[in-house]
Amino acid sequence: MGTDGVGIDKLTRADWIVGVGSVLLALDLLVLPWWSISLGFVSASDTGVGAPDSFLGVLAFLLAAGIAAHVILAKLTRVELPVLPITWPQARVAAASVAAGFVVLKFLLHLHPSYLSAGCWGGIVLSAVVLGGALRALGEPEGAPPDA
Repeated sequence: MGTDGVGIDKLTRADWIVGVGSVLLALDLLVLPWWSISLGFVSASDTGVGAPDSFLGVLAFLLAAGIAAHVILAKLTRVELPVLPITWPQARVAAASVAAGFVVLKFLLHLHPSYLSAGCWGGIVLSAVVLGGALRALGEPEGAPPDA
């Protein structure tokens, strides 16, 4: 599959970090509880796309999904992506930065830290991983061969 210019062997280490990290971030926002409260017999929890400040989680999810889609389309298909006024790696850094900003803002505006759950802490780490991978890819020339 790699002989025709597309395929999994075309992914660089930075592409793996960004692609897998953004998929995991999107899943974290959708599935894992970001906060949990127990008051006697009653308990409640919600995901990263839930209240409070659900719009921040939804926007971070859309950006993470878009970043993952870009990695898939750019590296694993022959789809010709549109020309941007900036390079695609720069666009990924911008998207990862904004997504990380939404995750951090959701964290800062959230309930008391003692109520935060694994999804919140995982989301912060994953958004940093995606941003780090995007920054690493920024240093690679476009069309660079995969890491050995």
